[in-house]
Amino acid sequence: MISAAERQKRWRGKPDAEIEAVRAATIKAALALAKAENDLLRRRILDLEAAVANRDSALRSAHAKADCEAAVLKERNKELQFQNHLMRQRVLDLETAVAGLENALKSAEAEADCEVDCLKKQTKELQSQLHQTRNWYNNQITRAGGLTFKASSLIAKALHPDAMPSEEVRLQAFKAFSAWKSDRDAARRR
Repeated sequence: MISAAERQKRWRGKPDAEIEAVRAATIKAALALAKAENDLLRRRILDLEAAVANRDSALRSAHAKADCEAAVLKERNKELQFQNHLMRQRVLDLETAVAGLENALKSAEAEADCEVDCLKKQTKELQSQLHQTRNWYNNQITRAGGLTFKASSLIAKALHPDAMPSEEVRLQAFKAFSAWKSDRDAARRR
């Protein structure tokens, strides 16, 4: 038979073997898990490196595009500055031309005002001469026994076939004719 010490040794040896087996399985599983995690990490690193490479490529492309656009914008800015300079020069030229035209207009207005004043004076003189001529003519006609312009106008209006004169106009024409008739007779008597 087996002694108690041997039995105890066997009993203790059995769990130790199981513990060692479990420990070996645990270590194996931990190692497999570490390998799997390592593989996952490697894949993740490769994916991240690919993403970084794609982003770097996109970033380089964006930088190149931005540089190209910046160059185009700089050229456009230069063109616009040149056009702005030309516009400013044109504005200055136009302001100078407008100032010249305003001066010419002022002098022309002054000349026109002077000429208008002269014409007004001439008109007054001519009106005065016309008035004197009418008075002279009326005096001469009256002396000769003829009708004055005013009297002949009134009579002509009253007797015109197209006119329909009022009673007042006819009365004035009759008075003018009567006055002329009496003056004519008086002139003949002289």
